[in-house]
Amino acid sequence: MSEKKSESTTARIERALANKTTTVAGAYQDTLRVLDRFSTQELAEYFTSIGEDSPLRSYLMQQIAVRETVKDIARSKDGNAA
Repeated sequence: MSEKKSESTTARIERALANKTTTVAGAYQDTLRVLDRFSTQELAEYFTSIGEDSPLRSYLMQQIAVRETVKDIARSKDGNAA
């Protein structure tokens, strides 16, 4: 197995961020450019590994609740309320 594959997601993202190129676009855009190389799953893994899972959990719960509410409204309009 290659060294890159055995390196943790957190380590790979931290290394990529530490080695990001500074451009005239600014630090925020430079960081986004680096993070764009990683999958959503990798970013979520990184976010939770650095102890920031509470806001992510809240966001996910809100999105699921909104989706379920929309489905419930659609069912009630169709006369299929539970």
